[in-house]
Amino acid sequence: MPKPDLKSINERMAMMLTVCLGIFAGIATDFDFSIAIVYILGGIFSTYMVSKVSQRSGVMRAGFISSLVLAFLFLTINLIGGEIKTIALYTVLGVVNGIICAIIAIGFLPFIESTFNIVTAMGLLELSNTDQPLLKQLLISAPGTYNHSILVGHLAESAAKSIGADSLLVKVAALYHDLGKMKRPEYFYENQRDIENIHDRLNPSMSRHIISSHIKDGLEMAVKNKIPRKVLNIISQHHGSSIITYFYEKQKDRELITNGSSNGLKEHFRYPARKPQSKEAAILMLADSTEAAVRSIDKMTPKKIEKMINDIFEDRLKDGQLNETDMTVKEINTVKETLIDGLMSIYHSRLSYTESNSKTKADLEEKVETK
Repeated sequence: MPKPDLKSINERMAMMLTVCLGIFAGIATDFDFSIAIVYILGGIFSTYMVSKVSQRSGVMRAGFISSLVLAFLFLTINLIGGEIKTIALYTVLGVVNGIICAIIAIGFLPFIESTFNIVTAMGLLELSNTDQPLLKQLLISAPGTYNHSILVGHLAESAAKSIGADSLLVKVAALYHDLGKMKRPEYFYENQRDIENIHDRLNPSMSRHIISSHIKDGLEMAVKNKIPRKVLNIISQHHGSSIITYFYEKQKDRELITNGSSNGLKEHFRYPARKPQSKEAAILMLADSTEAAVRSIDKMTPKKIEKMINDIFEDRLKDGQLNETDMTVKEINTVKETLIDGLMSIYHSRLSYTESNSKTKADLEEKVETK
């Protein structure tokens, strides 16, 4: 059964409240329901305008347009049998009403967000700014992870747009999803530029514990820095309960040699987290795992990229990691194609084509040198 779209529920609730308040306004003005109709129509239009806004300047613009609509509605209902002074008064009040409401909304929004622990598109937009102190700290402490997070954010945003999911929410979650790696940056591949892999000296179970702990550590940092609950939920699910394959296979080989069996080992090497519960969480999981996998490909080619991404999607589907989201097969395929295109675009400079092309290039260089 598909899960309800919270955004559409909020819009419908706002419109229902608008209708109720419009009726109350009509009752309060001695049952003048022409006033009620104006407030209902103007309120519904304003709700629609604000639902499309993602910046504070957009609220002011929406308020101004709504004020003009409200003034026009007041002008229309008072034209028949109304006095000129009354018509002028209500028209001016309509304009002033919209502008004042926009100013009040912008002023109270930060207090409402912090008091009720809710997140708006404008709040998310502020969090997506890379000048945020937490992101600056990530850049300094774990530059490889920071770069990975930026790329994943770009990929996840494009994938979310392709299926109509909340692209801004998933982009913000992607930027903050690996905060926990700041605690032990050297234990993660993307930060091991010129140093040996520390995990070569560790027991696979210990490595598994360190790797999986970055989710808990990241959530603690995010909570401390007042990252909204909506973002925290996605961060907590960005690996689902998938297997930490590299260390599982490493321990599995050891178990087969020493005990002749690896029964029950797979569950031990799973991330201790819930499977993705939303499209946004699923998109982040897929963008995160595909970017990390493609980056590790040796002698990258378009076919290798496509095969790697297909294998990851197939593995996540077989493992049931997408079972608790409401993504359709069509949406999953759309996300996959978007990620393939995105990763090929990002890593195009590293793509290696046919051997004959490389030989031709080498021959040309040799000819140039001999001239």
